[in-house]
Amino acid sequence: MRHASSLMVAVVMTAVALFSYGVPFFAQKSTTTPYRMSDELMIECDELGTSLSGSAYKDYTFSINTSLEFVTCLWQYVLPIREGVTEEVASSTSGTSFTIPALNEDNEYDCSTSAELHGVISFVGWTADGVVHTARCDITLDMKPHITQANIVSITPCSYDETWYDVVIEAYYIGSHYVHMYLESEYTPMMTAKFSDNHDYTSVTFTDVDSYGYAKIHIEVENDYGSDKTVLKIPGMMSDCQYESLTLEKLLADGSCTIDAYGIDGTHIGKVGSMGELDNLDEELVILRVYHGNTLIKTIKHPCR
Repeated sequence: MRHASSLMVAVVMTAVALFSYGVPFFAQKSTTTPYRMSDELMIECDELGTSLSGSAYKDYTFSINTSLEFVTCLWQYVLPIREGVTEEVASSTSGTSFTIPALNEDNEYDCSTSAELHGVISFVGWTADGVVHTARCDITLDMKPHITQANIVSITPCSYDETWYDVVIEAYYIGSHYVHMYLESEYTPMMTAKFSDNHDYTSVTFTDVDSYGYAKIHIEVENDYGSDKTVLKIPGMMSDCQYESLTLEKLLADGSCTIDAYGIDGTHIGKVGSMGELDNLDEELVILRVYHGNTLIKTIKHPCR
């Protein structure tokens, strides 16, 4: 009996070690184990149904529907982190049910071009008669969409007036068939909207963009689980004198100028891109030098607090 007990402990420890490396125990082939193998069990999840597809932002409970009584159980949940490499997300060594946790939006796991995670749930159970029972299921978890890249392809002056121009924007994304783009212009009260139902990639042209003042393109993708947004600033075509007349708030919003911050002792603090960045500087007063290209437009004394 003592020998049998020691052998059972050794097998359990081996299975735990195999689980820790992301390899289900039943996938291992061994000609030396004294235990008989059985894999007639099925893993079920009422919330996911037969498709075993759901949301990555919810937790789910899986179970083994059986009348068998197990002396030892092992569960494991793994997800891919990059091609060919997986990571254990959760595991359990007791019971015939197992709950996987919801993921946060900043998880590191590798999703498909459809913003889906493909995970594996594995189960190993030992009955008192020495039979090892195994089961495995693949699950698909949908994620929020993500804009992977957004670019200004071209800026072309209009043929009828070079102070206006046409702008071509492209966006790459995963997990969405719905793309909204909005043109925001400083001197135009209405926002021009564009919509696309293309998958993975969209190219959009905005015409008659005013070159005076700032202009921005807002890009948004969405699906049932969330959305992702980004903003592209369109460089203006104003003269240096026109930039000089703008307030600090408008210079930061325009995005066409580079603004360097210095301490009152002349120490270079760094570049700033928003009023929020300025207010968060650990300084009472800063000197701002505003450049348009390589030209120094103006110098501003700005109290941070």
